[in-house]
Amino acid sequence: MILNDTRLGAEVVFSPRWWTFISSTRIFVASFFGHSYGDADFSDRVAMAAHELLENAAKYSSSMDAPIRCSFSVEETCVRVEVQNHAHPEHLPVLQEDFHAVTQGDPLEIYIQRMQRSVTSEKSQLGLARIRYEGDATLGMTLENDNVIMEAMFTLPELKG
Repeated sequence: MILNDTRLGAEVVFSPRWWTFISSTRIFVASFFGHSYGDADFSDRVAMAAHELLENAAKYSSSMDAPIRCSFSVEETCVRVEVQNHAHPEHLPVLQEDFHAVTQGDPLEIYIQRMQRSVTSEKSQLGLARIRYEGDATLGMTLENDNVIMEAMFTLPELKG
């Protein structure tokens, strides 16, 4: 069954202290979109993006108790996954630089570069490149002081008759 209703969506809120909720949220997102669209590939891509964005938010959070919000919504032609958190100020320039580097150029080339870099570095910073290439998503970022909103947008799968 395929649903296309802009009122669909949900939000999960927790803190980095509850890191294990990231996997639970991924399962929930995959189930939601699997049931809504009957497209396992699509639901896996959206769930992977939620997982990657949540991991980043938890890693770079301003504290172990700062809230992280993960919301997703179904819009007219796309699904939007947003993760919002308060990042530690020293991480903001790195985040901006990483976002800019990942969103410029060919998604496959950037993904391969990041995978190669991950072999020699403790920090792979592969998540955003993975979302863009494997997830076939468009990325967005909004920064207001230490408040970070990262989003991944996915074109809805073709309606099945």
